[in-house]
Amino acid sequence: MTSTSEGNFHSEIPLKLIIKTVERESYWLLYIAKSQFIYIPKKVFMSQEDQATFRMLVAGNRNN
Repeated sequence: MTSTSEGNFHSEIPLKLIIKTVERESYWLLYIAKSQFIYIPKKVFMSQEDQATFRMLVAGNRNN
């Protein structure tokens, strides 16, 4: 997974490092450690199809 911030900074995290995903109405929490997570707001996706693709990608790594 790659993210780019406003300052054009890039960050990469392999999907295999995600140990748990929590989906809420407007965001996802992707846990990379017991008390450490990445916050992903759903509004960053351009379409419902993009959200569905992301959901399938992270679901393959879920250990809930």
